[in-house]
Amino acid sequence: MLTWVMFIVVCEKATEKHKVDKDLCSEIQTQIKADAELQDETAGWHVVTGKSFASAITYKTTCVLFFDLLEGHNKSFLMFKTQ
Repeated sequence: MLTWVMFIVVCEKATEKHKVDKDLCSEIQTQIKADAELQDETAGWHVVTGKSFASAITYKTTCVLFFDLLEGHNKSFLMFKTQ
């Protein structure tokens, strides 16, 4: 499965468990660290979630993922990797 699809699946499952954004981000971080396919040797992935937020980050185009989960979840996710 494509890595970005796996991230979306992890986020969707976590939103079913948690309603508080802080707990949601912690669950996603835990799932990423537990999955061998999503782990890497860099500093790791950062997760930001919420209904409305702004950001200004510098990133490589292959190391960022921004998407919305609609249909009952109504959350936006920003995930980026530091090196």
